[in-house]
Amino acid sequence: MIADRLGETIRGEIEPVLSAMGYALVELSVGRRKGVTHVVVVLHRPGGVGVDDCAEVTRAIRPRLELVEGIGDITLEVSSPGIERTLKDPAEYGIFQGRGVQVLPAEGSEWIGGVLEAFRDGTLVLRTPEGVREFPPGA
Repeated sequence: MIADRLGETIRGEIEPVLSAMGYALVELSVGRRKGVTHVVVVLHRPGGVGVDDCAEVTRAIRPRLELVEGIGDITLEVSSPGIERTLKDPAEYGIFQGRGVQVLPAEGSEWIGGVLEAFRDGTLVLRTPEGVREFPPGA
């Protein structure tokens, strides 16, 4: 798919820039509508990401995006993951290790809150007030 190839090209262009600036790319979305390429970048760094950080990143990556072949007109949105973020990819577990999260087990109806201790071998390790709990993949 064209958007997938374009997304990988964009990722290759911006990830080194973000890394050099001290940010981790959490999510990249690329879509085309009515001849305009919409790029959404979600980033993280220890200590958080503020509005000024988003503006700085926008200024750093927009010129690179404008040079990508086939991108055409673009809209660019840069943001932080936000407090209510749903973790979508195992790589995100490392980014948010040591932070408070809530887990909804597949067989449960109650959210379980705690601190994300680790993610190893596909198992999420959560420190809760009741002790350490492990959630296997799909749990």
